[in-house]
Amino acid sequence: MRSPKIELGRVDSCSPKVIKGIFSTNTKRSVSPTGKLNSGLLLEPVEQKELEKILSRHSTSQQVAKRVKIILMASEGKNHRAIARELEISRKMARLWRDRWLELKEKDVSVRERLLDAPRPGKPTQFTTEQVLQLFSIACESPEKYGRPISHWTSRELAEELVRQKIVESISPRHVARLL
Repeated sequence: MRSPKIELGRVDSCSPKVIKGIFSTNTKRSVSPTGKLNSGLLLEPVEQKELEKILSRHSTSQQVAKRVKIILMASEGKNHRAIARELEISRKMARLWRDRWLELKEKDVSVRERLLDAPRPGKPTQFTTEQVLQLFSIACESPEKYGRPISHWTSRELAEELVRQKIVESISPRHVARLL
């Protein structure tokens, strides 16, 4: 018996079984309820239900809703091009969220956390939300209440007051101005 000869897209004298073995991938495959072949993205019933619940909430952000739609459509067996066309997004975005979903699923990350933005690079924030809110509170009060002989707050005066009250260790007047 001669061995199969494969040339740039042509397969000569190969049985369907041999062809299937040559072109098979390691992705999981199943048939969706619509009868299409799913490749790689299989949703468990619990995940499907959670995604549908997130999508039906009125409080769900547009970004998260779009990500949910990408995952649901991918689980139906639609390819990146079809998803991109239907949701009016790029194929790159469809691929990104499908790949991120699969990657985080392997790490046993919850459904909600899989839909969140990736951590941003750069220096983390210096001040907590509580500290910023205290800055706003002081800025809304009269400077005389804090023993300052001025009628209106300046960035420098606010920075000094935040340090004096030990709300922050240090802060520049310029950063105070940016926060306000």
